[in-house]
Amino acid sequence: MTMPVTFPEVLEEHASGRTREIYGEIKTTLGTSIVSFVWRGLAVYPDYFDAMWTQLRRNAASRYLAGKADDARAMAVIPDGGQDLRDRLRAAGAADRIDDLRAVVDAYASVNPNLLILVAALEEGSHAIVGGHGLMPDPVSRGTRDAPSALPMVRLDDVGPEVATVLEEVQTFHGWHGIPSVYRTIAQWPAVLRVVWTEVLQPSLRTPATTRAANDLYWFSIAAARYLPYPMDLSHRRLEALGVSKAHTEEIRVKLGLFHRLIPEVMVEIARIQVALDGVNAALGRAASR
Repeated sequence: MTMPVTFPEVLEEHASGRTREIYGEIKTTLGTSIVSFVWRGLAVYPDYFDAMWTQLRRNAASRYLAGKADDARAMAVIPDGGQDLRDRLRAAGAADRIDDLRAVVDAYASVNPNLLILVAALEEGSHAIVGGHGLMPDPVSRGTRDAPSALPMVRLDDVGPEVATVLEEVQTFHGWHGIPSVYRTIAQWPAVLRVVWTEVLQPSLRTPATTRAANDLYWFSIAAARYLPYPMDLSHRRLEALGVSKAHTEEIRVKLGLFHRLIPEVMVEIARIQVALDGVNAALGRAASR
């Protein structure tokens, strides 16, 4: 089976020069080992990637962003009982991967709320100046306690039929132009991926509750982005002055819009996995402890 076409991206192992430096700065600033699909997809435009991170970095490090990300993380948790994923994994012969899965989803649950607000800022900043309100601008020290030292992803051109089938279902179901990193990470354990998608996520998605949660996160991120402490201007005129072509500017705007809709859905899905693993109170407790 051939995997669906996804956005071009610069994988971390292929990054060099300034792009590699920015990847390292993103991980240090956000306290994670994850270089998300968003960053890898934007890195194919090196001039833009450098310009956007130059403007984004101080906001990414701010106490304001950390606080708003905590709020968003809790919003993604839907307070219902859900399924017992641990029993389902045991039945599938994957009990030895329960702790591994928990570590992966916790790592993505930690970084994605920050990513959501930063992408909202990039999208809003492509139309007008955003931020600059000076709210809680002091940097926070996040550390890397929430993420394993490495989160290997499967190569999409080298997956077996079982994994390819599930990943294609994920992409088709959502109409995404890519496969989020969390799925590509879980896919290193095919039995776990199958149970998570077919028995936990697929039956519970596109319900009124999950749709409402994703929409609330989307609009929350816009409001949060507009009040970031430092101003951002990534308008067409500004990018043209930095050497970014008009064609690339339009491509970037389209991608930012798609990413901005994708991330809330992924956040809700990750929270569903957390609830199915350990219950609502545990998922909310981990959100509150970030």
